[in-house]
Amino acid sequence: MNPQKPSLLICCPASWGYRRSETALWLEGLATYLGQEREFPVENIGRCAPKYQRIDQYRNETVNEAKRLGFTHLLMIDPDMVPDRYVGLDPRAAPFWPNAWSWIQEHPGSVVAAPYRGEPPKCDVQVFRDDSRGKLKKYTDAEAIRCEGWHSVGAVGTGLMLIDMAIISKLKKPYFKNVYWGEDEAGLLIGEDVAFSINCRDHDIPVWVNFSCWCGHMQMGCVEKPFWDAVHHKSLVEVVPDGHAEIQRGNNGHAGPGRGAVVGGRIPGQRRIDAIDRGCREGSEAACSPVGSPLGRLPSTFYPRSDSAFGPSH
Repeated sequence: MNPQKPSLLICCPASWGYRRSETALWLEGLATYLGQEREFPVENIGRCAPKYQRIDQYRNETVNEAKRLGFTHLLMIDPDMVPDRYVGLDPRAAPFWPNAWSWIQEHPGSVVAAPYRGEPPKCDVQVFRDDSRGKLKKYTDAEAIRCEGWHSVGAVGTGLMLIDMAIISKLKKPYFKNVYWGEDEAGLLIGEDVAFSINCRDHDIPVWVNFSCWCGHMQMGCVEKPFWDAVHHKSLVEVVPDGHAEIQRGNNGHAGPGRGAVVGGRIPGQRRIDAIDRGCREGSEAACSPVGSPLGRLPSTFYPRSDSAFGPSH
């Protein structure tokens, strides 16, 4: 492996025998896309599956393995993530990988991730920002749905995260560590994923989230992005609290597709999401119910279907 050329280690912590078919299919499509990448080609692709049950141990061992093998980048995806769930359903949605890969090439020494929401019943957005006192605060649903494109954030979950391995030497060990409260550590205060983001922030390493690249999060059912059920029949201006839905476009601004821009269509927040709404009125199950293989809804130029080493695991 040439250390000067980009290389990618992919890890999906499924050592306990669980992985959603949607996750496996996305990885299959990713492997195909990587084989066709031209602007920022990936020289070598690997897959890592350490035999640890504790997620913090798993993530730390994955980082160590990436270091040992000399990979330049590490992609972490949890087995219950549904990447690119809204591509082809929401006109503002964009696929994660082509945006994340180009962004991290242009912003080396950083961490990039996709947003998603947590488990029921609260289903909190798993992205944090700094409040006026410099404390981490979760984005509310209303705040998150008004964002679009790349935003620098205080912390984010590791459901779908791409890491430039050049940052690892700057971080405090262990890189991923659960933080508990009380002398007897009776309760979890901060999970290993948020602790990793704080570790990055303490060492001036930027953490980016692309709010056009929402993931679904499979629990008993799929935890959707904010207001997803409502926008099938209403515009964002009718759904989002505070009476408006002004889109915060992030650092890519209003640039067209290309470097630093979100790859994929987007519309102003005030415009009705016509394609979805029209599909619901006409009884289109595909438009109303974002189910099934995510690859079936992706532009063929991004993730064409084919067999690959990253197909579904059994």
